[in-house]
Amino acid sequence: MTKIKQSKVSAEMPQKMPPEISFDETELPEIKDWKVGGKYELRLKVEQISIGKDTMENEKELRARFKVLAVEALSKADLYGNYKNPNKI
Repeated sequence: MTKIKQSKVSAEMPQKMPPEISFDETELPEIKDWKVGGKYELRLKVEQISIGKDTMENEKELRARFKVLAVEALSKADLYGNYKNPNKI
């Protein structure tokens, strides 16, 4: 799994924040039992909807946009090698 790092602030470039997503309790019922500040593992099924360089931001790296099709909270059993069928979500 690739860890998303926050870019350092420089005079010429503003701080780059990691991507954020949100779900409601009908999409991810487990959030009812979770705590703000807690760290949780999710599996997402996504569809890539675009790729390119952001000319407004003068970015040198490619940026892709995704539409979230499905989400699943991973249990401790999932994290220790007992993954469910990835085609299920």
